Amino acid sequence: MVTKVKELAFQPKLKELLAKFLWGYGSSAPVDGSTGAGSCPVGGLYVHTTSGTVYRNGGTKASPTWLTGVGVAVGDLGDDTPITFGSGDIATLTYDSTEKCIMFTPTRPSATDPAYAYGQQWENTDLFTGTGAVKAFGLYLTGGRDSAILNGDAHDMQLKVDYVNEAVNVGGCYARGLSCQMNNKTTGVIGSLQGGFIGVRQRSTAACPQLLGLQIDVKVDAGKLAPSTELTGLRVEMDLGDSVACAASYGVVVRNRTDGANGPPTAAFKAYNDGTTSCKGFLYGLDLMSSLAIASGKTVVDGDIRFSQKDANELPCVLFTGTATSDGTIVTDVGADTLWADGCLYISVVDSAGKLFQKQADTWIDLQA
Repeated sequence: MVTKVKELAFQPKLKELLAKFLWGYGSSAPVDGSTGAGSCPVGGLYVHTTSGTVYRNGGTKASPTWLTGVGVAVGDLGDDTPITFGSGDIATLTYDSTEKCIMFTPTRPSATDPAYAYGQQWENTDLFTGTGAVKAFGLYLTGGRDSAILNGDAHDMQLKVDYVNEAVNVGGCYARGLSCQMNNKTTGVIGSLQGGFIGVRQRSTAACPQLLGLQIDVKVDAGKLAPSTELTGLRVEMDLGDSVACAASYGVVVRNRTDGANGPPTAAFKAYNDGTTSCKGFLYGLDLMSSLAIASGKTVVDGDIRFSQKDANELPCVLFTGTATSDGTIVTDVGADTLWADGCLYISVVDSAGKLFQKQADTWIDLQA
């Protein structure tokens, strides 16, 4: 005997809701093409009360096909069979038999509402509640390659982002592949706040010809329109605010931790040309233009380049640039002689009167005199 949920006597609204999902139940297994024919909707469920098996109609209302599992007990929804979410099927979750992957397809409810639309949002506030020496991860992708062998132009990636714009947009809009915002607010105290961390380690005794912590590829295809304002591979923006200054602040830091037999590393920074014979190279290997201080009319901020060598008094060796033309005006420009080691250089950048000075015995000497 088959009992239909909609035939049970209880609250009409609850009965209507249940009937959309749980069509019926019985002591025997449903029969394809007959059980529920003409009454069970696609996706409707049937419970076999003897075995405890849950069946789903994967056929049609006219001729049901009963599949075991509904993604809860057995987990078999069948290929290309979507689970829909939201009023009007705002999002679907499907195993795509063509792409051979699980496909999640969200849809924006309207063109303007809400202002911020998210395909997926994970609210992890209740996850970050541990105390003591514990860790919490909002999203954890894990896995690796054990024995299957890659060959040729093949890749493994834990995360891939692919975005294509073909719209003619207006205004100051932009598109980002990844956006991360970390904040320490109100009276929060934390040892370190980091926007991101990338760790790449060679932990094998076998060969690994190349290790790259980060590779950035910014390219304008041949024959296409280059940006009119700026093309930058990596931009670091700094703002120390107006509170108490920190002990040290740097746009980029390269830290050498080589303690083993290998090393030392070849260089902390390298720029090179890797194009064809028509490659035009760089105009400058290092460009410090616009790095000068603006406040109080000062022309330099202590120095343009500080070298690794110090003197016996721990004073730095620095290369300065400015417009001063004598010992006295250089001191006014860069500061007292007690701040800098003998051997420092100062390039006087003056039209038709450029000179090179070196600090010797606490005096800036004109090397061209």
